[in-house]
Amino acid sequence: MLAYASERWKARALGIFLFIEYMSLTMGDVIAITHRKDSWNHRFHTSVALLIMTCFAPFVAVAIAPAESIVRNSGVYVIARTTNILTEIVETLKIFKSKYMLLLLPYMFCYPFAYSTCAVLLNDVVTIILYDLGKLFVIVLGLMLDIQWSTRRMRAFVGYANLWLFFTLSIIFTMLTRMYHDSWKLANPHSNGQQLSTIFTAHSIERSLAYTALFFTGIASSMIELFGLWVIGTLTNDMRSCCRFVGTFHSVMYIGGMLGIQVAHHTPFTFIGANLPMIIGNAMTYVSLICLYFVIRRITDTNDWILGRISTANADCADFDSAASDRSSETYMVITDVKYRHEEHPREQTV
Repeated sequence: MLAYASERWKARALGIFLFIEYMSLTMGDVIAITHRKDSWNHRFHTSVALLIMTCFAPFVAVAIAPAESIVRNSGVYVIARTTNILTEIVETLKIFKSKYMLLLLPYMFCYPFAYSTCAVLLNDVVTIILYDLGKLFVIVLGLMLDIQWSTRRMRAFVGYANLWLFFTLSIIFTMLTRMYHDSWKLANPHSNGQQLSTIFTAHSIERSLAYTALFFTGIASSMIELFGLWVIGTLTNDMRSCCRFVGTFHSVMYIGGMLGIQVAHHTPFTFIGANLPMIIGNAMTYVSLICLYFVIRRITDTNDWILGRISTANADCADFDSAASDRSSETYMVITDVKYRHEEHPREQTV
């Protein structure tokens, strides 16, 4: 996805792709609710299945669409050397040497962890609809990041500000919802989960809080995932580096969600103690957003972050690092739109 789309279409392409993915997850939620399997164990097993499928996804993608057969929408072939599984594993581990990878790791892990500890369950059709309406904003964010109203770095910072805004709103309404919900649990200690859910949603204030929390959670979660993938795509156009980075991104996300579910499930219930994992997860997410800032400030209007073999330090041609000086032994991807720069800020020519 990141290797195919041009610089002006990456965020929109990702937004459409992620929305289709979210709709499939929604179908799973509907099935779970219909069969009364909306439990902690079911959610954990679902996360394990998602993690396994994510680990196999790169290999399935290569089998379906070999790199040498992919043509970008600019008409240029994506050229890459065929490797084996062992080589891919070794190269994937190497990306952890990048300081930007280390800065993005907390961002990948913390929000799924925080979200999984909230335990605001999708217990009726209305909540599913509102949550999905929130997910639709991923398309809006994609348009905002792609439309060339300013430099790419400025668009990145505006998107970054939106992350802070919607994540904070989702946290505020989620914590208010949890406070009311925990009050009902303390007042009705002998009720089971279904009875508590019925009692809780029977009151208009609590129901409105739950609906609002899920709506903003849908916005925040979709924006966080899209923005992270877009940042990867803006920092490099090397196809293999993108694949390895995105695969790691999603794997760490699911690991964070799995751990969050287990921590929340095994925390003894008290009014403060039950909310402690959520508070810790939210604090960790804010710290991860601060780390993300140091990655965003590195964004330019050209893809000049060397994760692979290509460098765009020169506006007229792509320079290669010393490890790739022998062009006859290395295959590389030809990029036609890598010289893109906003018209108001032309790149200075070097002699």
